Amino acid sequence: IDADVVALQEVEAGDSGADMLAWLAEQTGHASIAGTTLIRHDGHYGNGLLTRLPIRDQVLCDLSWRGREPRGAIAAELGDF
Repeated sequence: IDADVVALQEVEAGDSGADMLAWLAEQTGHASIAGTTLIRHDGHYGNGLLTRLPIRDQVLCDLSWRGREPRGAIAAELGDF
């Protein structure tokens, strides 16, 4: 689709073995930001951002509410080509 930015949910990333976000970044040539929200013994999951634009700044925002499954968002400042 030739997108400059792709936002993903429920993507596996991190130290859990299979790192789908890293694989997608490598395959597309995009930079990635992992927003892990759920750390489990069988995998770490959360949001992911892929972009071909330079990443100037990033903040992981915790949107969790007690008694509920963890939630989060990625706030990213992206540059120009």
